[in-house]
Amino acid sequence: MEDSAYTKGGGVSEETGPLGDEPEVVPVDPEAQQRELEQAGWERIERLDKAVWRHPQSGHFYPQGAAIQRLRWDRRTGKEIMA
Repeated sequence: MEDSAYTKGGGVSEETGPLGDEPEVVPVDPEAQQRELEQAGWERIERLDKAVWRHPQSGHFYPQGAAIQRLRWDRRTGKEIMA
């Protein structure tokens, strides 16, 4: 019996590069991200031997990757408050 919620391939999509042959890899510079977050007023906090970032408006905590995405989203939507 086949499960109706099952999707062949697990429902995972893969992004491809500009020629459609290989996944596009975007380099990440953690130190540059840290400076960007600090300049925007985010506070770095060590918790359980890991760094998290506190959003300057909401006070919510985010891991660095999610924090930089949130910061950039706030900038695009005009919600960022500069420190």
